[in-house]
Amino acid sequence: MKIAAAILAGGQSRRMGTDKASLPSLEDAETNLLLRTVRLAAHVFDPVFVVGRPQPEDWPRQENITFLPDEETNLGPAGGLASLLRHLSSDGQMEPLPAADDCAADAGAPDAAGMAGICL
Repeated sequence: MKIAAAILAGGQSRRMGTDKASLPSLEDAETNLLLRTVRLAAHVFDPVFVVGRPQPEDWPRQENITFLPDEETNLGPAGGLASLLRHLSSDGQMEPLPAADDCAADAGAPDAAGMAGICL
C-alpha cells in the first residue's frame, strides 16, 4: 500500500520577510529547507506532494514528487489542502467520502459528492 505525504509549502512570508522554504538547511548549506524536507519525505512516502507553489525550474528530477500550486490564493493552509484533495480525487488516487450527516435520501441516488447509499 502506498502512503502519500503532503508538504504545505505555500505562504506569503509576511512575518518572516523571506521565503522559509528557500533558507539553507542547517545540515547542508547547499540544500534549502524545502529540498531537505522533500528528500526526507521521499524516503518514507510515495508519492510526495509539495502544495502551495509551482515546481522551481532548477528542481532536481524525482519521479514521485508532484508540485501543486494553490488553485485559489490567499486562503492559507486550508486552500492548499483543498487543492491537494481536488487533485487526488480528480486523479483517481482518492475517493471522496461524504460527511457523517450527508446521506443520500434514496439509497440508489448519488448525493452531491457522487456517493450512493453510503452513510458514515
